[in-house]
This record gives sequence, C-alpha cells and structure tokens, in this order.
Amino acid sequence: MSELAPQTADGAYARPAPQRGTGATPALDADGAYVLYAGNACPWCHRAKLAVAVRGAEALVRVVELDDDPAKARRGGWSFSAECPDPVFGAADLKGVYDELGLEGRCTAPLLVDASGGFVSNESGDIVRALVEYAGPGAASDADLRPEALRGAIDAWNDEIYESINNGVYRAGFATRQAPYERAVADVFAGLEAVDAALARTAFVAGDALSEADLRLLPTIERFDASYAPLFLRTTKTIRDDYPHIAAWKRRMRALPGVADTVDVAAAARSYYTSLFPLNPSGIVPVLVTD
Repeated sequence: MSELAPQTADGAYARPAPQRGTGATPALDADGAYVLYAGNACPWCHRAKLAVAVRGAEALVRVVELDDDPAKARRGGWSFSAECPDPVFGAADLKGVYDELGLEGRCTAPLLVDASGGFVSNESGDIVRALVEYAGPGAASDADLRPEALRGAIDAWNDEIYESINNGVYRAGFATRQAPYERAVADVFAGLEAVDAALARTAFVAGDALSEADLRLLPTIERFDASYAPLFLRTTKTIRDDYPHIAAWKRRMRALPGVADTVDVAAAARSYYTSLFPLNPSGIVPVLVTD
C-alpha cells in the first residue's frame, strides 16, 4: 500500500498533490487554444471536465481522454488510445507529454497545455478556477460561478468539501491502520451530512445558483455509491438511500447541459476495482446498481 499511496507514520494517507488550488490561477488567453488531458476514472480530472462543460468552453479547450491502462503506460498509468491519440506531441503516454514539457516528478492528470505545447497547469483546483473565471470568446455560457457576494461561502464550502469528502474518501481507502481509517470515515459522513442539510434549503451547494462548489463536489458524489462506499469506506451507506437531498441535487446536476457526458461511472468503477490490487486482490468488479 505504501507504493500505491504515501503514508504517515501512523498509517494515514498523505496525498502528495493537494488538488485544492495553489492560489496561482493561470489566466487563459482569449485568443488561445488549449488541450486538457483527463482520464475518466480520476475525480480531479472530472472536475476540470465539468468546468469545461458548464462554461460551454469546448471551442477553447479540447478534452483529450486518457486511457488508464497501466500495462501500456509508464509512470502514472495514463496512456493514449488509437481512438484518442495525443494531438500535441504525438506521445504514447502521459509520461511522454511530461518529458516533452520538461516536467519532473509524478505524471498526474489533469494536465492543461496550450495548443503550441506550452505548460499551463497540472493542478485541478487551479484549472477549475481558471475556467470559472475566464471571460472571453470560446465559452458559450457567461454564468458567474463565483459571484462576489457568495465568494466567502463558496470558498468555505470548497475547503470543507475537499477536506472531508473529496480527499476524505481516499484517506479512508488508503489508510493502513484502524484509527486513521475511522477518523477519515467519520469526516466523510460529517461532510455529507453538512452538504445534505445545506441542499435541503437551497438548490445548489452555496445557494440557489450553480457555483464552483458544485463542480468540486460532483465527482466524488458520482463515484460514491459504485466505488467509494463499498471499496474505500467499507460501508453500506449510499447517496441514493441515505442522503436524499444530495441525490436530488445530483439529478439536477446531471440535467445541466453537457454534465452527464463528463463521466462514465461504470467504467470508473471497473478501473477502481481492477487497478487497486491492495484493496481488491481478486479484481472482481461487483454488479452495479445504477440510478
């Protein structure tokens, strides 16, 4: 497990890349064109794809779907398929893209580059913020996902969602001792209770309009029942049965233009169950109940 997920001395998962945002949000050029490398299984990639979808920014950002086949890829496990090759460098895998960019360290996705092959960002929080704040041609929707009056609430929700839910499920799944596992599970359920209570009052997380906080929450919620609850948290609690307001919100989110096409939940579950050997040595993928 220590090779799969870095550990603290007490057996807690220590995420090497925070995925919360660095505060150095890249400014996208209105005259530019960009390529987003993203994999279906990865929730951090999903939030970036959601930002593209809800802004209607497909003319600005081309999403390149990565193939999560560790047998074909070098470090990081992401490669390209014949159906979706690398349009910028012609690389065989994401490691090849990182090499072309001169980047060292872990080969993580999402990765945003400009069409000429210049590095923009590989931190999902920064990519989401850049797309949320972008004002210019190539984005069909001019919806304000960070209105001035709600920025405090949105940022507070972003922090809560990341700590207790987005990263909480991984802290539970990758813990190697009982105490940090139990702490993580308690955090996840406390976070879900808080979100469910908020969504009992408003249509979206930070109010009655879609915001950045919703984009950060949805990737975990989409994967929760199929993957995180049974495999990471080892619990029978589900969004579908135990958090009615989150379940209703998820249906509202899926109804927004482009959102339902941003993830294949069944394919993501297959990736989790077959690639995370320490958590599922048999590699058996359960029969999934879809909603």
